[in-house]
Amino acid sequence: MVLMLAGAHECSRANMVACATCPQVCIISVITSIVLFAVPLGGRCKKCDTQDPAHCVKGASMFMTFGGYGCSDGDYNDLAVLAFNPQGFKIQALFAAPHGAFHVTSLLLYSAIYYF
Repeated sequence: MVLMLAGAHECSRANMVACATCPQVCIISVITSIVLFAVPLGGRCKKCDTQDPAHCVKGASMFMTFGGYGCSDGDYNDLAVLAFNPQGFKIQALFAAPHGAFHVTSLLLYSAIYYF
């Protein structure tokens, strides 16, 4: 496997599967990584409702990990909050957030990415 990456392209019948699947796995992982980091840039930047930016999404500042992803100071990206926080915090944020904290298109886009 190491020799294949170094430039030796000799594939025998015994390692033909490894020679064929390694580039495919690498391509799929790169495409997946690019998509998962680029999609939150399509989220909408929203102004915080309160004066304290740590409480833009009702609950605590723990929901704001990567919240300012692609936004100016004082704003948060609702799709980035969904994409980059741990699952427990996402669920808590969805139930504790005030009305309008997450836009419907951001929720649908995140659901499509998560389930497919």
